[in-house]
Amino acid sequence: MADVKLPPGTKVYLGDVKNMYTNIDHVNLNEVIRWVLNLARKNLGHDLSIFVPNAKSKRPCLADEAKAGVPGSKISLDNIEEIVKWDVANIYFTLGDKTVRQTMGIPMGSPCSPALAVAVCMHAEHRFAEMHPEVVVHYGFRYIDDLLLFLRENSNLIGGIYPPPLQLEEEAGIELADGSYEFRFLETWTRLTPDGRLDISHHHKNTHRASRGQAQVKNVAHFSSHVPPHQKFGRVVGALTSAWSHSVGHPNKVKAAVRVLHDMRHHGMPNETARAAMRRMEFKTVDPVWTSEIASRFFR
Repeated sequence: MADVKLPPGTKVYLGDVKNMYTNIDHVNLNEVIRWVLNLARKNLGHDLSIFVPNAKSKRPCLADEAKAGVPGSKISLDNIEEIVKWDVANIYFTLGDKTVRQTMGIPMGSPCSPALAVAVCMHAEHRFAEMHPEVVVHYGFRYIDDLLLFLRENSNLIGGIYPPPLQLEEEAGIELADGSYEFRFLETWTRLTPDGRLDISHHHKNTHRASRGQAQVKNVAHFSSHVPPHQKFGRVVGALTSAWSHSVGHPNKVKAAVRVLHDMRHHGMPNETARAAMRRMEFKTVDPVWTSEIASRFFR
């Protein structure tokens, strides 16, 4: 998105989809399953087969791309439809000493559930776009239940994208005096300027913790603990990788990296670990900024 120049005056819509898992009617769910698989048949062919390896560490692939000699099974789109519909029709769980059948909602605990929830939203979005061509969406993004739209103009129709029992709850960003609009979406903090430029940086989710006297990064053991050193080092590199990949533009990337390093220092990270992590990141990103600019800003 950093390379995209949006039209001047572009509007932002942020929303959160509610009731994705709990109240979906199974008739509607089966319709969505058919719709998704028919799209696959139309675009990929009715004879398409998927190869599923026996080893969980290996990913499924198209059957004609599977390597010879790898143990596994081939399943067709018809097989997939049969399996998923059976999963929806046979959801049982225990409540005390009773066995109860779930008759509404996405299957709880099923590996298919996240994909089914996404498919339900996808189906609703497709129908909305067909029925309301007057609502011009320059770009749209959704991750599970978080929605971000860049619109030509605001529209009251947006709230009706998802049919009941799904609900779309609008979320607000911050309007600045210069006409820019700032908002958070997933791991990023974004500013949209009136002329359509985007400035995207890593969102620091836990800044509120500092005001409470807490460590700013959750789920990171203090470096004085007995957690193995390689795990502590991995947490630092992982946090730096996330901040780097979710920031756009050199200044934002550097700022995010320095901030993560300072947060890790509050957890007792020794300087030698910081230097080792920066060397690792320099190797991963093929960018000398780690041991030059970032190091000088962190150690000054």
